[in-house]
Amino acid sequence: MKYQYTKKGLDPLVAKTAVSLVRFLDLTSLDKPFLEAGQACQRIGMDEIAFVYLNRYIDIFYMIEDPTNNNIEEVEEFSITDIPSLFNLHLPRKNQVSEDEKKEISNWVLKKSVDNSGELVLPRVRCPSCSKDIFEACLTCPFCQNQFEPCILTGYPIHNKPSHSCRSCGRRALQDMMEIYQINFTYCAWCSNPP
Repeated sequence: MKYQYTKKGLDPLVAKTAVSLVRFLDLTSLDKPFLEAGQACQRIGMDEIAFVYLNRYIDIFYMIEDPTNNNIEEVEEFSITDIPSLFNLHLPRKNQVSEDEKKEISNWVLKKSVDNSGELVLPRVRCPSCSKDIFEACLTCPFCQNQFEPCILTGYPIHNKPSHSCRSCGRRALQDMMEIYQINFTYCAWCSNPP
């Protein structure tokens, strides 16, 4: 499933938002958030996240295809995230993509793993509270449970990064994402007033 955005240059913002939405997969379909986030990241060259998310999507694809053979492993990569564990979540009845589309995704994942000399892992930052390495998109540290203020555009944590505060509601967005957003929109994404 490929998306085309009508607004100019929104792909980085859309990709980061899709990455953030995976933390809510307990409220949605188990597979679709990984698929959409992986494809959005793949499209803009965020290959580390795309690889990890699409690789997880392939695992879920096989779980859906054969629920009795649930051999999915807890991947260490997800232990540094605030993404819910897959083990207590409901499997969809059918897969989102066809077998051919799954093969295309699998081939990309395999090619990336062969071509990449280093390990493809989720980008990390240090938790401002406990100093452990966590996934850069975490809103809750999986170690100390400290919560971070989210960017209203992407859901990524703001931490101490440059940000823009809306003059009307005071909500903050990451500055680089706000610059992309303001090329296309003239109102705050949170309160709909001028930002």
